[in-house]
Amino acid sequence: MPAARLARTLSKDLAFGLEYYTALGRPGSFLPFEQQAAPIVRGGRLQDRDVDVDFGLGYGLTPGSDRLVAKTILTYALPVAASRRTLRGMKTPPTMKAAMQQSSAGPKC
Repeated sequence: MPAARLARTLSKDLAFGLEYYTALGRPGSFLPFEQQAAPIVRGGRLQDRDVDVDFGLGYGLTPGSDRLVAKTILTYALPVAASRRTLRGMKTPPTMKAAMQQSSAGPKC
């Protein structure tokens, strides 16, 4: 489904814009133009720390589209146990560290 969005950010938590979606059909066997859906939607996005709400109203541009389109997307960010420090780079598990230190010390005689 090809899509595009052009938005203007009004504040850290608020943006408004214009969105375009299209449903062409299956790759290799596109639907005839009259059956393709192509709505254009005027909408916005409200963001909070853990919750995003996308909303909009639009109009179908092709005969296969619904004339009036309403959209709402509610997104919740699940809490993650890892701290930001551990997300920056992969860390070697403690059991691997010990094995690597023993092998890099060379053979014991």
